Amino acid sequence: PPPPPPPPRFFCQPTRAYEIASCLVGSEMCIRDSNYTVDERISLTGTVIRNGKEISNNISFNDVVIHSKDAVRMIEMDTTLNGKNLYTVNADGLVVSTPTGSTAYSLSSGGPILEPTMEALALIIINLLAMGIYIPRLLKAEASTQQ
Repeated sequence: PPPPPPPPRFFCQPTRAYEIASCLVGSEMCIRDSNYTVDERISLTGTVIRNGKEISNNISFNDVVIHSKDAVRMIEMDTTLNGKNLYTVNADGLVVSTPTGSTAYSLSSGGPILEPTMEALALIIINLLAMGIYIPRLLKAEASTQQ
């Protein structure tokens, strides 16, 4: 059978190898003709420091997840914001989410949906071991957190 028509001009999500070429051609035409808009989003930098040595540094547009290297082990986390202690918790991990990532792991962990252009971050504790009510935190985008 002949391949299906290409996706709409401003939406490109190829699912088969032969669809990729048509998406790229459409994208090239949009860029060449200046027929696009820029949608600026915030990003996160996640750095892993072990024994005082930086072993990983990555940029994310969705979220940074802190968890044990053993998938089913609870950890104790001291969470600070701009140098001030927010809380110490026993949990499976922590999701720090941008508005773009707020409908992914953050949402499935009980976090809020953030409007995509908000300059905010969400801190979501994964499977908190505590009695009582836990409310996810929203932070200004320029905040600095440490675990």
